[in-house]
Amino acid sequence: MITKGVSIPPIRGNIYDSAGQQIAYSISTQSLYFTFKTGFKQEAAEALAAKLV
Repeated sequence: MITKGVSIPPIRGNIYDSAGQQIAYSISTQSLYFTFKTGFKQEAAEALAAKLV
């Protein structure tokens, strides 16, 4: 298995309008994306994906 480290940018924080009212905010989320090499069996891909979720 090959792994790759990815840096995650910091949270930017809230955004306020000129009156001080909050108009946007940051929330933390986590996502996982992966791509299988050509020839990887569908069943094996689904089994591996299930383990990662």
